[in-house]
Amino acid sequence: MLKHVVMFKMLASLDPEAKQAAKAEVKTQLLTLPAQIEELRAIEVGLNILESERSFDVVLISEFDNQADLATYAQHPAHQAVLVYIRSVCGNIVATDYEY
Repeated sequence: MLKHVVMFKMLASLDPEAKQAAKAEVKTQLLTLPAQIEELRAIEVGLNILESERSFDVVLISEFDNQADLATYAQHPAHQAVLVYIRSVCGNIVATDYEY
C-alpha cells in the first residue's frame, strides 16, 4: 500500500474570509474524487486549526495499492480539474509518498 500526503498553503494575498472559503472549497473538491477514481482507496482531508507561520492550511492523506495507481490518479481528468482550482488559491504545495 502507498500513502500520498499533500499539504497546501493558501495564497498570502487572500484575506481571512477568502482564505477560509478557499480552504473549504479545496476540501469539498478533493472529497469528490473517490467516487470518480477507482484507484483511490481512501482519502482524508483536514483543515488546519492552529495558525502559525510554519502551518499549512489543508492536508490530504490518500491511499493507493501501488505507485501505478497513484500515477493513474495523478493523470485522471477529475484530479486534473481539481488541480486547476487548487493552483488558483494555493501559494505552496508539498507532498510525500511512502509505502506501508
